[in-house]
Amino acid sequence: MLNSATAAAFELAPFHPEEAKRVLDWIRDEAELRLVSPYTPPPLTPEKIMVWQDKALESFLFRDPAAGPVGYGELCAAGSSAEELWVAHVVVDPARRGQGVGRRFVQRLVERAFHAHRASRVILSVCEDNAAARSCYDRCGFRAFARRPLRAEWLPDGAYLVDMRIERLRWRAQRWREQVRRWWRGAPAGE
Repeated sequence: MLNSATAAAFELAPFHPEEAKRVLDWIRDEAELRLVSPYTPPPLTPEKIMVWQDKALESFLFRDPAAGPVGYGELCAAGSSAEELWVAHVVVDPARRGQGVGRRFVQRLVERAFHAHRASRVILSVCEDNAAARSCYDRCGFRAFARRPLRAEWLPDGAYLVDMRIERLRWRAQRWREQVRRWWRGAPAGE
């Protein structure tokens, strides 16, 4: 697990096309591709990763200053509302999964959506059977609001997506509670 000082050092960095191969390496098989991008049929290629950029407002690598990139994700417009942004294609380096990296990455994406883009809510979709991701998003403050069939031509019927969202007000309240907890434990408020 990341401690607060280590987590604070991580940063969002713009994604560049030459890094598509690295992202490809983090998605090791068709099962992982289904979890990251169920509407992208296999085989995954760097060119298909670049197609994801067409819908993204911004694409990021999550960088550990000591180890380099450890995650990839995007912020996308959510339909016709400029107030809603979508978190998409979140993937973490397999060597760093289970260490809190994904949670910190999603928190930074949400923070960016609310601060830089002035979103009123942030939405994402997750495969219903992706327990690790659903738990991560839940810890970030997202709540499920819809369940829908996953209909992708390369996947069998019977799978579902869960749509989750976090509202700006809920996010601000959650951040305030975290700051109070850190203050109560004696940590500086800025951590």
